Amino acid sequence: MQLPQTRFRQRRRRAQKSLAENDPGVAVGQTAAAGILARRANDGRVPNPLPPPFTGENAIGMWRPTTSYQPPPPSSGAPMATP
Repeated sequence: MQLPQTRFRQRRRRAQKSLAENDPGVAVGQTAAAGILARRANDGRVPNPLPPPFTGENAIGMWRPTTSYQPPPPSSGAPMATP
């Protein structure tokens, strides 16, 4: 049994060999991709400015700091439940 990555690479090689540069499908695909990129350019999906590059450790077992988006816990004097 082949791994999915191996099958994907084999299919991609066959497709690259069978598709000519002047094939009309290539132009249609490029036009569609350019249109999608233009529509998505300022939709807020990519943060602006971009976050800084990851500078943490990638070694196994090493702690990596992560950003928490949860609200902070209540202060120690705050009631946990209100009547």
